[in-house]
Amino acid sequence: MIHKSIQDVQVLPFIAECGPRGNTVSRIWDCISSKHDHTNCCTNQNVLPLCRAFCNASKAVPTDMLKYGFCTSEFDKYRLCFRTHLKHHNAIRQ
Repeated sequence: MIHKSIQDVQVLPFIAECGPRGNTVSRIWDCISSKHDHTNCCTNQNVLPLCRAFCNASKAVPTDMLKYGFCTSEFDKYRLCFRTHLKHHNAIRQ
């Protein structure tokens, strides 16, 4: 499998386009995160402390892009934690 990183230039346009469309972003986040608390994994991946707010996906996704916009640089770490959870817990949703 080829690992492709998620770049800020991919995330920000998505948020800008889909953010104003109701709860689209939060629904997608719920899906990819399995609504699981990934805080321990994020801590192990050295996710910036403020950006760990995105790791506990059992809670609402932060939407204040002025405060959290720089956290898009952490998306590869989030993705690694989400994929690890799916791999080890067979948490694939249908």
